Amino acid sequence: MELLILVLPEADFTMSKSVNLSKLLSNCPRIHSLLLHDFTVEILGPDRSMLKTLTTKMVNLKTLNLYHVLYKLCQIVNSLCLIRHLPNLQELQVYLNFQAKSSDPENPKIEHHLEALDWKDVLLDQLLTVEIQGIVGFRCVHHLTKILLASSLSLREMSLYCSTTVSDPNEKLRITRELLQLPKKSLGAQLHWFD
Repeated sequence: MELLILVLPEADFTMSKSVNLSKLLSNCPRIHSLLLHDFTVEILGPDRSMLKTLTTKMVNLKTLNLYHVLYKLCQIVNSLCLIRHLPNLQELQVYLNFQAKSSDPENPKIEHHLEALDWKDVLLDQLLTVEIQGIVGFRCVHHLTKILLASSLSLREMSLYCSTTVSDPNEKLRITRELLQLPKKSLGAQLHWFD
């Protein structure tokens, strides 16, 4: 099996905990490309022992597509756990569906989690391209970009796409400056953002 697409409807997993996504993935070592949609990322769960198993078994996985990631702490945490445990990942595509407001109670939790992340020991040395779509000025996207740039030794290109047009020239300038100031592990990495 080279391509696996998992799209699961939202379900009440307090009633039935029969789905163990990490176990399923660790039993599919020949997967080359993986697409996880929305709620599927939620049930992945950061089980450390299972993620170590994934690291040793999913060596063929080159492309990861996280589609329709919501502004939920569990989805963001699980997505990052999966990314950091894929040793040969070459292409990452993330499609965000962030509809949060500044008053969203998840904001402080997500911001605190991302700021506290320690990825000093993470080396995504095979990652070549990253594409993130659906950005609407969220600080957590800035943190995600920073983490990936600082961990990817072979990165060639990172493309960031806004889901809405940024019309204010000062805001455009601010975003551009922030992106240019992010430290990169790969000296040849090209960073682009489009609105």
